[in-house]
Amino acid sequence: AALRFVMHVDEALQFGDAAIHEAATYGLDSLLKAQYANGGWPQRFEGPASPQLYRSAKAGFPKDWSREWPKAKYYDYCTFNDRLFDDLMNVLFDAERIYGRADCRAAALRSGDFIIAAQLPEPQPAWAQQYDHDMHPAWARKFEPPSITGGESQGVVRTLMRLYRETADNKYLAPIPAALAWFARSRLPDGRLARFYELQTNKPLYFVKDTYELTYEDDRLPTHYGFQVSDSSDSLRREYEGLV
Repeated sequence: AALRFVMHVDEALQFGDAAIHEAATYGLDSLLKAQYANGGWPQRFEGPASPQLYRSAKAGFPKDWSREWPKAKYYDYCTFNDRLFDDLMNVLFDAERIYGRADCRAAALRSGDFIIAAQLPEPQPAWAQQYDHDMHPAWARKFEPPSITGGESQGVVRTLMRLYRETADNKYLAPIPAALAWFARSRLPDGRLARFYELQTNKPLYFVKDTYELTYEDDRLPTHYGFQVSDSSDSLRREYEGLV
């Protein structure tokens, strides 16, 4: 958001303030260096992305995963958390419009390719919050387990439709029907979606307040985090049907 603001101020000043223009350029250049070769982006970064990470291009289910938080570093994991890709599309396509930067457009399209590759196979053709270096769903914080997410997956579908509008390339629409079908069959009895679904079983996953033990029950949830989220998939379906 800060970078996007600086870019818009730079444009409003007709690129006449050298310090502001330099800040925008430096920020964009640094952001592009943080993108992985597979098109994904880390949760945090302190420098250019390591070329040794993410040799596996396509997401898949791990053979097994720990039910206990491993306290492992997750900052360099590719992530969809915190609306990352939606915000990135705003920055990158704005940079293309404001500065004519083809490299920013190319980074946005690589992000789209990552989204396609990060879709999990059936029976859960949606997305995880974050992926380890083998492109498996992975732990982040102690209340963010390896899982399929009913929350961030909705944002991913919106990003795919944004990419289609920018490119008219049908490959960005191709993952959506399976994801919409998954949303429909994953609804909770009250019409919402769980934030997390267990890998392959598709059972909603929750945590016990204070102890943060994984559970299938939703009667003792921590209150600082949305473990159940609104289901916007009907509006997503209408938007998708208006594009095809």
